Amino acid sequence: MEPIGLLRTMKLKIKCNGSPQSAVVVDAATDRVVENVLGVEISLNPFNVEAAIVIKDIELDLEGIEAEVIDDIDTSWDDGGTGTPDD
Repeated sequence: MEPIGLLRTMKLKIKCNGSPQSAVVVDAATDRVVENVLGVEISLNPFNVEAAIVIKDIELDLEGIEAEVIDDIDTSWDDGGTGTPDD
């Protein structure tokens, strides 16, 4: 199977009939299902909609990408059995 989105911009669409088990992510131009999607999180407010899509085993050719650091903290835990993070 030819990889989806090879050498072109891909817009994604989330399709769901109301049941999480039926939700799929598809290529908006071809309606082909994007495989290996582990999860989708959607954030809505009156002025904006944002979605985060987690995909495993993905190959990307990225150009002109802008990124934003969401959380820049030390997330390592070694609590020695106390249940609290080390400081």
